Amino acid sequence: MIAGHFATALVPYEVTRKAHPVPFWFFLLAAQFLDVLMVTFVTLGIETMEPEDVLSVPFSKYDTCQPALGEQLHQLASRTLGWR
Repeated sequence: MIAGHFATALVPYEVTRKAHPVPFWFFLLAAQFLDVLMVTFVTLGIETMEPEDVLSVPFSKYDTCQPALGEQLHQLASRTLGWR
């Protein structure tokens, strides 16, 4: 998980490196900020780290994935085949 966050810090660093130089450590801290905040909340008792039972999640939570996937497939087909 940490490596993934550090990898995402490379993207804004490369994008802003020439136009607006920002130190790389700033992006590394920004990528880890929410993790540090979460650990702080767990330590203070505001948040818990109990895992959810994945098998009991209702499928209605995933209803928004289907229209989004359909829209993406439509856009891909229209660009590929030249549809309007």
